[in-house]
Amino acid sequence: MTKTHTENTSHQSDNHAPTPKRLVVPPRHFAPNLVSDLLVVMMANVEDALLASGATTDSYNRLDLLKAATPFVVTMFAESDTPPEFVVEWPEHERT
Repeated sequence: MTKTHTENTSHQSDNHAPTPKRLVVPPRHFAPNLVSDLLVVMMANVEDALLASGATTDSYNRLDLLKAATPFVVTMFAESDTPPEFVVEWPEHERT
């Protein structure tokens, strides 16, 4: 079973250093069975690791994060009894 932590504390320190610039906005809420939501969450987690190691946003891009997050998401669904869900309809204003 995968543990889900609801608060990221990886960048919290006693000296209150400024939060590093991010490419992925971590979501406040997500549906764990929705592929797109889980990909964004895992992308944010990968980015956390990069930032914690001293990386800056000029050393990676969103596609790098997506490529790194995808195997985690695939494994999570492969090990789950719950099938993944996909968005199949978008509002008209998002189709253009």
